[in-house]
Amino acid sequence: MVNILLRYGVALHLALLVAYASWARGGSAPAYFWALPWLALGMLEMMFLLPPSHSADRPKDAWRRQRRGLLRDPVLYIGAVLVVFLAIQWLNGPRELKYEAATASWAYAPPPWDGWPFCVVRAEALQVLLWGLTVYAILLAVRHGTNRAGKLLLLRLIVVNGALLSILGLLQFATGTGKLFWVREVGTFFFSTFGYPNHAGAYFTLLTALSGGLLLYSWSGEEGRRHVWWLGLTLALNALGAIFSLSRAAIVLTGALLLAGSTYGLLYLWPRIRPSDKLCLGIGATVVLALGALLYFAVPNNPVRKEVRTVNLLKLHEEFVGDRQLLSNAAMDIWQDYPWVGVGGWGFRRYVALYLGKEHWDYLRNAGRANVHNDPIQYLCEHGIVGAGLMLALIFTLVAQLWIRLAQMPPDDTGKKPRGWFMRVSPIVWAILAGTTATVLHSLIDLPFRSIAIMSVWFIALACAPAFVPRRKTQTLSVQR
Repeated sequence: MVNILLRYGVALHLALLVAYASWARGGSAPAYFWALPWLALGMLEMMFLLPPSHSADRPKDAWRRQRRGLLRDPVLYIGAVLVVFLAIQWLNGPRELKYEAATASWAYAPPPWDGWPFCVVRAEALQVLLWGLTVYAILLAVRHGTNRAGKLLLLRLIVVNGALLSILGLLQFATGTGKLFWVREVGTFFFSTFGYPNHAGAYFTLLTALSGGLLLYSWSGEEGRRHVWWLGLTLALNALGAIFSLSRAAIVLTGALLLAGSTYGLLYLWPRIRPSDKLCLGIGATVVLALGALLYFAVPNNPVRKEVRTVNLLKLHEEFVGDRQLLSNAAMDIWQDYPWVGVGGWGFRRYVALYLGKEHWDYLRNAGRANVHNDPIQYLCEHGIVGAGLMLALIFTLVAQLWIRLAQMPPDDTGKKPRGWFMRVSPIVWAILAGTTATVLHSLIDLPFRSIAIMSVWFIALACAPAFVPRRKTQTLSVQR
């Protein structure tokens, strides 16, 4: 047990953060954010205390290699600047709303430090700062505190945690309770610990993709097949979680992922598995399809079928966006007035009424109108070109490293470029790209990136992906980041 903690301590701590964020009201309840900075600090502490090392390494060598890699990592510097920017926004507030008699209009008073990034309500801006601190710590811990084995363990723990959350949600759904954990009244439809069904849908859609990639990786026999049965179970449970969240976007995206993943999985596994496994694969796929069809069509008053029937594939934009375009237009108008630094964390909800006018105030009374329902536009509106640019730079750094690794894949043993380049890459990599892309698509019509539970898994997955790209033998001797 002690050896496991020493070897996988950082990965276990990362899994603990994901578990906390997801079980504490789906990562969107500010009352539970107090633990995030402490968990982030603990991760960074363990990263330095337990650097990934080889069996023949001395601790001094591992620390030296980690320090060298950390100082060369652009994430260290971009993330630090982003956190400072968010901290300035938080500190430079509040702004008081005042009625201007001369113009017969409402306007916000200047911030304490005029000309600097600001916020309207400091308590709300603090939430975004805590998200930034947490994501920053996650990226450093994954990239410099875990090796390939630790990343694999971390991803497996994340999908298991998702499966447990799905079981809770399915039990609550089956019993028809309106209370979270059968104790706390929620007052609206919810799934598992997520008070907002679309957050649940986005979370389980991402985990469905990760579960599928991990299942194919184990089934291909790269590390034995002893994990296949329970990874298959996590795939089924996470997919059911996405479907029974009753999020239409999640149902559509999960269906697309399962269809594409099944086709890819069959092509990937067929030359790699034994004849007996091929028979089991065929029987299993037939049983799953038959059972799914039976449940979908035979169960009376099926809520999933009811939601699916409301989706018009020929009018997806109208189905999923609708009058939310009004909010997007208002956010862009706000951004044009505050282009460089935005209006601060959660500032959109404070400014939107001023830009839409009295005729829309009744429309804005719904709590859901506090968000744009388009995450890229909302982050641009609230953090401007500077803040949103720093966020994009972090993401670009992660994606760039992955694509560089893919471009530098070694030739096969004959010295020629592999004929099946796509199939030589671990299914974990393609699953991560598919799942994270699905979350981005969802963010264009909703708000998955306003939940730290979803953000933590999204950034962990993207930071883990390069470790599963084949590398040259001379490179594999070093700790994979």
